[in-house]
Amino acid sequence: MLAANLLVNVIAVGLIVIGLGLLWVTFSYWKSATPDHAALATLEIMEDRRFGRADDGKRVEMLNKVRPSGEAPKERIEEPPVLRREPRTSKPSNDKSSDKPRPAESKPTGPIDPLLSRHTEEGK
Repeated sequence: MLAANLLVNVIAVGLIVIGLGLLWVTFSYWKSATPDHAALATLEIMEDRRFGRADDGKRVEMLNKVRPSGEAPKERIEEPPVLRREPRTSKPSNDKSSDKPRPAESKPTGPIDPLLSRHTEEGK
């Protein structure tokens, strides 16, 4: 009975020591982690949904608020239309292709890879 109690106490103390060690490692990691550079603040703004929905003037304003102090504010943003984040809400009036019914997609009957189909034919 005494040996069992001693074993339980040793295991409990060991787990406490391991927990304290993990706590120390966590705090030392938090302390050593460096904050992001100020130049990365514009990227955080760009990933926000409000930025994607905003018009160009509002986007410039949002980006200029977080620019580093030594950098000159921008007056406009050069962004290709392909990279816009939000889809169009309305359908263009000249787009008639979506009104047509789409043909049914045919499913392949055999293996797609020609090498696999050759092996299955030889095995028959």
